[in-house]
Amino acid sequence: ITPWTFSFTSSPRRGGVATADDTGLTTMRSFASTEPGPRMKDEMLSLLLAAATSIHEAADEKQLAERIMDAAVRGTGLQNAIVLRPIDTGGRVEVVASRLSPNAQGGISFSRLLLAAAENGNVAEISGDGGDISQSMVAMKIKAALCVPIMLGPTAAQFLYLDSRGGLPAAIRANGSAFCVALGRMASLALSNLKRVDFERRQAVFDSDLRAAAAAQLGNGALDGD
Repeated sequence: ITPWTFSFTSSPRRGGVATADDTGLTTMRSFASTEPGPRMKDEMLSLLLAAATSIHEAADEKQLAERIMDAAVRGTGLQNAIVLRPIDTGGRVEVVASRLSPNAQGGISFSRLLLAAAENGNVAEISGDGGDISQSMVAMKIKAALCVPIMLGPTAAQFLYLDSRGGLPAAIRANGSAFCVALGRMASLALSNLKRVDFERRQAVFDSDLRAAAAAQLGNGALDGD
């Protein structure tokens, strides 16, 4: 229900993690998905096409997240990838899946500025020296970060968060942001399709249960009439 997303679970939801409030402390850029990007090299295009096939064949959200992260790490050169799901409007997020480099340091923390910038459907990027990045990011040795929204309609249902924490390379590959714009589109379509398939499956089970209940009620009525 736009612009809200409701989620239901039979088990208690995990508390999630808080994002780092770096609003106003970090310089960033954003890339709209509707803007034409720079022309990609053949290597990047081949990687994107392979990712499209892999993402389309994902059987569930967990597998989809793993395949998105794999493509993003190779396409951007950033070593750490995490798929996040927003929990509330206070900046808390839930980790759906993660791929961190062995030398990642400082625990898992995320830029609230990046997430807020990506909420409207744009890819957000932080890149520069320590003077352009908040203290918390400098402490984690993060010199570059990207946030890619994964949309359901006009709403960001998930975020692909990439950064360089704990090691090199500190720079995003040429055309890495444009690659992520295209990757985000494909991921959004794949997530929407998984949600549709899941809804159809649940609806089929619900309809079957209704038919069974109706048949049982008719059977009981016939017995009462006898």
